[in-house]
Amino acid sequence: MVYINFFFSTEQTENRIGFFTHELVKLTKKIPSLDLMVKQLAKLGFKYCGDTKSDSKAFTDVLKKRIHISKTLSASEACLSLALR
Repeated sequence: MVYINFFFSTEQTENRIGFFTHELVKLTKKIPSLDLMVKQLAKLGFKYCGDTKSDSKAFTDVLKKRIHISKTLSASEACLSLALR
């Protein structure tokens, strides 16, 4: 349920759809420290909200509790970007 709330929220609007969210979820679950971080972020109310719609590879809107990752990245690169958030 944590992954559904974090990665597949209604915050991810049609024009902000990410690259391969399912691939990102699979990789995140395989990395224990990243898995724990996602669970902690979800408890704090943060959500993955899709593409950055800019030149930025990733950014976090702390006030809105939204994380954006460029859809131009591979799933592995997106995992790394998520870990650095």
